[in-house]
Amino acid sequence: MKKSIPLLLLLSSAFPSYAASSWTDFRFGDSSFVGVDYMFSSVKLSGEDAKPKLAGLKAGFSLYEQISLEADYIQGTSTDEVVGLEFDVEDSKGLYLLFKSGDDTSFGVDVTLGYASTKLTVTGDENDYRSSEEYNGFSWGISFYDSFPAYKNLQMKLGYKSLYDDNNIKIDGFTLGFNYYF
Repeated sequence: MKKSIPLLLLLSSAFPSYAASSWTDFRFGDSSFVGVDYMFSSVKLSGEDAKPKLAGLKAGFSLYEQISLEADYIQGTSTDEVVGLEFDVEDSKGLYLLFKSGDDTSFGVDVTLGYASTKLTVTGDENDYRSSEEYNGFSWGISFYDSFPAYKNLQMKLGYKSLYDDNNIKIDGFTLGFNYYF
């Protein structure tokens, strides 16, 4: 987390500042979006590093011009086996504030901050071991996006998302997805 703070400060300089403008210049948003993501995840637990794959849906609406509320649902599409243990991220549900650096039709950076609930199941061959836990807590992400010239409302996004990070477990990964604004 200590390494993330300078990065977040640097990225925050890319976002517009409303401190010098009057309150009347601050415009309410009027757009909504839906999207799909594919996540190349990593689950680090007790020194093991499993890489199950995830796919997700998201929807959101803008609260202000460059601040949106986003809801995500991600579900596991494959499991990964490491030293006889099978790791399965069954699903993750999250609610985020999304901060955009640009408008919906140009290149920009998104930062998401929020809360996620992620269910992880670990099964093993020895003595029919099975553990299913739900991890709840702070979640964040960063992504770069750009629109297609012929389809201004369609964005392609490439990013990183941390679903859960604690002393013993870390669930995160890289995402590739699309958003459609209307």
